[in-house]
Amino acid sequence: MIENKRNIWMGLFLATIFLLIQMLFQLQMFTPIFMILILLMISIAFLSETNRVFVWTIVSFAGGLFTFIYADRLLLALPFSHANLILLNRLLLLFPILIIGYVLYKFKATFTAFRMKMEWGAIKLRGSRDLPIKGLYMMVLVLLLFVFLFYFIESLPVNWNGLWRAVAFSVLNAALVEVLFRGVLLTRFITVIDKIPAVFFTSLSGAIAYYLFGYSFSYCFLFFVIGLLLGLLTIHTKSLLPAITGNFLLSMIFTFMNVIPFYYQY
Repeated sequence: MIENKRNIWMGLFLATIFLLIQMLFQLQMFTPIFMILILLMISIAFLSETNRVFVWTIVSFAGGLFTFIYADRLLLALPFSHANLILLNRLLLLFPILIIGYVLYKFKATFTAFRMKMEWGAIKLRGSRDLPIKGLYMMVLVLLLFVFLFYFIESLPVNWNGLWRAVAFSVLNAALVEVLFRGVLLTRFITVIDKIPAVFFTSLSGAIAYYLFGYSFSYCFLFFVIGLLLGLLTIHTKSLLPAITGNFLLSMIFTFMNVIPFYYQY
């Protein structure tokens, strides 16, 4: 029992370190980041196998963020429009995904526990009633479709040049963001802490990432709440497909709201 509590606290400590490093990236405080990473590498010898893999996940994620930031700075020097730079920026998410994936491959650890095939179940409520996940998901999906159609109709006539860029961005954003945060990182966090705290930490990590992308605090808080919902949906369905679909529709809505500048620039 004591050993189990010790592992839980160690997992929460490492999860907090993960977020701390991400916030230090946002503040561009690279010296403290290197110091923390060195201390983590030294501590590996004293940790359990599961925690060692998580520490290597932190180190590889930090390496992916370094690569992301400097590659993004190189992109800014290229003669591309702002919208095309955002598209290329999303492609840079492949760096942390591939670097973490390589490290997990070396450790023979699971890349992601969540696939495309969905398992519909129910959320247990107090009493005898259960909340069917499929029905709840379909209701949210229909609501998002109506919101999207409202903004789409408001934007008529169709701007085809802006539309394909909006679709391209939404596909890239949904696929790469969800694979990274709801796929790879959520799987890793679940190995060191419980599922619900893992959803909380990965959702907060996703919100910090959007702040790094340049969004305001209010939008980042909204992305945090959305991340909580998508994370819970991922766990209950054991699939990334609902999260990717929801992220795609939300990204399309944000483009037509001009939060993401694609549709109205062309």
